[in-house]
Amino acid sequence: MRSSTPRQPRADQAAGVPVSSRTRKRKMPTSADVAKVAGVSQTAVSVALSGRSGSARISPATRQRILDAAAKLNYVPHKNAVALRRQESMVVLFITRPSRIEPFGQVIPHVLTTAASGALAEHGYSVLVTQPEELAGGGRALTALIQRLQVDGVLYDSPDGPEVMNAIASAGVPSVMLIRPVETGNPSPSVVVDPQPGMAAAIDHLGLLGHRRIAYVGREGPHPIDRHRLACFQAALAQYSGHQLEESIFLVRDYSIQAGEQGAERALTHNERPTAIITSSDGLTLGVLRYANENKIQIPYDLSLISFDDAVVADLYPPITSISQPFAECAAAAVELLIKAIVDGQSVHDQLTLPTQFRVRSSTGVPSNFICYPQGAP
Repeated sequence: MRSSTPRQPRADQAAGVPVSSRTRKRKMPTSADVAKVAGVSQTAVSVALSGRSGSARISPATRQRILDAAAKLNYVPHKNAVALRRQESMVVLFITRPSRIEPFGQVIPHVLTTAASGALAEHGYSVLVTQPEELAGGGRALTALIQRLQVDGVLYDSPDGPEVMNAIASAGVPSVMLIRPVETGNPSPSVVVDPQPGMAAAIDHLGLLGHRRIAYVGREGPHPIDRHRLACFQAALAQYSGHQLEESIFLVRDYSIQAGEQGAERALTHNERPTAIITSSDGLTLGVLRYANENKIQIPYDLSLISFDDAVVADLYPPITSISQPFAECAAAAVELLIKAIVDGQSVHDQLTLPTQFRVRSSTGVPSNFICYPQGAP
């Protein structure tokens, strides 16, 4: 038996809200909806919104009509569906420097991977990070890893030269090298840093302060980066337009703090003791600082010090004057080159060069033996 009590209207009914508005969940637009509004096929919608021409050709007017319809409906293609149609994983592999280097040396890889991850995310890509020594089997294992992961491209900032480069080339995916110049015969594009602007500014700075003997502590060996930094140091000294400058060069085995200490000891116990030192890395700078502290050498009063890298030395005491590498900008530029290669479906052979900057801080000053010469004196 039904109750004779009349049902009270709901508040939304009393307010005149249509039943469909309160009971039916709003449907998300689909590519079929876009196709219907634009008066085209779903294939045409897929081609227009993917950004590629593919085998299906559509006119600019049709493409614009599809884009207008998508905007009107607030339709956004799901990135996973787009990737599936394109047969892409939307993942990039980042091969970074070996972890066997000292802890401070991991700062640069961290800056590069963080900047690259952010730039890739803006394009809808994720990033996987690996290091060469994690792969037992060397280059062949790296090639297999790239193919197994089905990554769309590779960024690499690894000093392990030909083996890594050949392994990436064998995998057949687009790749871009960061920081390190491309070796002869390697077709990969790269983003490199030019030491010359920062080095020239550093020499000018020391010359104007009154320094005449300037030492260079850098890594020995045939690597093009080391050769280039040393060559820029020597060229900047030769091109300095002020008083004559004397150079002394002390090469060490690597970029470690211990190597920096050894380089500082050789430089500062030399018969012609320099009043300023320029190092080729932050690690060597830390070694010079340690040697100076242990031997009561005050910076900048007894010795001016300039670092190359500027990854970890700005917050030391004293803050170190530096030739600064644009690490974050390098990573972002490398991502743009890689995305271009992935989207266009063809390799690029560009080498993009970014300049170093010179940042003056508290580790440089007038040499303690400075003599103010009359204008025009040698």
